[in-house]
Amino acid sequence: MNQKQFGMQGKKLIKDLKNLNTLTFILIFFSILLSKNGFAKENYVVSIVNKIPLTKIDVINRAKLIAFSVEKNYEFKNLRKFYSQSIKSLVNERIIISEGLQINKNINEIVSDKAYQLALSEYNNSEIELMKFINKSSISKSTIIDKYKAQLIWGIVLKEKYKVQLKNLEKKFKTQLKKNNNEDLYDLA
Repeated sequence: MNQKQFGMQGKKLIKDLKNLNTLTFILIFFSILLSKNGFAKENYVVSIVNKIPLTKIDVINRAKLIAFSVEKNYEFKNLRKFYSQSIKSLVNERIIISEGLQINKNINEIVSDKAYQLALSEYNNSEIELMKFINKSSISKSTIIDKYKAQLIWGIVLKEKYKVQLKNLEKKFKTQLKKNNNEDLYDLA
């Protein structure tokens, strides 16, 4: 073998090694991509309540939130025992939200800021404390805020539904207040 042939074979070998390195890189890249997406937590729709989907991730996150409020720890060992309670509360919330959407299509946007403020108040009005909780518990921020949104929407739905009764009650209260002349507010209440 002469030097020219040896040099050409060396160049071919180097080119093959570069191609092999490129191929190896591509294989590793796609392996990582597939492992992240292929083995990610599966999520599927558990139920649809008034055209609003309820997913497996929603149920798990709410179960974690309930478990933490009951057990005051981040271990979530007995998470399954909170699933049925989680599903019930989420179904109720979806019904409340659909009722709220009938009153105002932008109800979620209307209550979002107040819901966030209520969520923050649970964590000493500190975004840092809230984020610590989210990171430790792996519960999404939206899960926490959605709980408060549903409560606020429920208040709006009740006010709308019982608007006439509340006005009548307020009139009775004012009449009684004038009549009692501020004698005993405890009895009036």
